[in-house]
Amino acid sequence: MGAVVSKDQSVITALENQDAGELRTALKDLTTEEIRNVCKAYIPDDENQCTVLHYATWQDNTDLLAPLLDYVDDFEVRDGLGWTPLMTAVNRGSKQNASMLLARGALIDCDWAGGMSLIADAMNYNDV
Repeated sequence: MGAVVSKDQSVITALENQDAGELRTALKDLTTEEIRNVCKAYIPDDENQCTVLHYATWQDNTDLLAPLLDYVDDFEVRDGLGWTPLMTAVNRGSKQNASMLLARGALIDCDWAGGMSLIADAMNYNDV
């Protein structure tokens, strides 16, 4: 008999595989509240303590981030480095993910963990 995989792990595995279809299938098995909790859940054994939302943002694949956005109730959640998902998108150079997060209400004037403003960091990557 195979190992039982938690619902959270199914979502994480889909993100790791960058498989939007697998992600949609995993999300179908969850309630709205479970998806909200998954978005805030930390990736096990991740040295930066990033949440599922941060991880989806880092993948630089809008098909992975988009299905989660309807369920996010805190766009300012911080990972272990003090970054928000928007900071992750800017640092990654993911203009599309940054645009999606901003459209959903992510704050651009948040305190930047690296000591510079988020706009300055975007300028550093020529993203302004």
